[in-house]
Amino acid sequence: MSDAELEVLRENYTDDFVREDRRRLVTIPAASFEEFIESLRTYWELGSGAPSFSVSEVIAVRGERLVLFRSRIAFDDGRSTESLVVLGHDDQMRAEFATMFDPDDHDAALAELDGRHAEVD
Repeated sequence: MSDAELEVLRENYTDDFVREDRRRLVTIPAASFEEFIESLRTYWELGSGAPSFSVSEVIAVRGERLVLFRSRIAFDDGRSTESLVVLGHDDQMRAEFATMFDPDDHDAALAELDGRHAEVD
C-alpha cells in the first residue's frame, strides 16, 4: 500500500475511528484506524495483494449517519471475506466506527444498529 493510497484511505476515516470485529471465526480485537491499516498491510505483505472493498447490499439505515450493509473484501490472490457491517459516520461522511458480524448474524447486527441509533436520539 503506497503512501498516496494510504492518504486517500485516511481521508475517509475520523481520527478516533474504531473497528470492532464480532465474527465467530475471524475475531480481531477492536482496532484504531492505524491498527486496521496495519492488518491490511500484513495481508498485502504475505502475498494476498491489494484489498478491494465492495458493498453488495444495504440492509438498513437509521437516521442520517448509521447503516448496516453486506461487505466483501477481496484480495488479488483470490481470497475474500464477507461480513455484515454496522457503520457510523460523521457529518463529513468519514467513518467513525465499523462493527463487523458474520454474514448470517442478522439479528446481532440489527441489534447493534438499533442500539447505536438509540444512543444518538
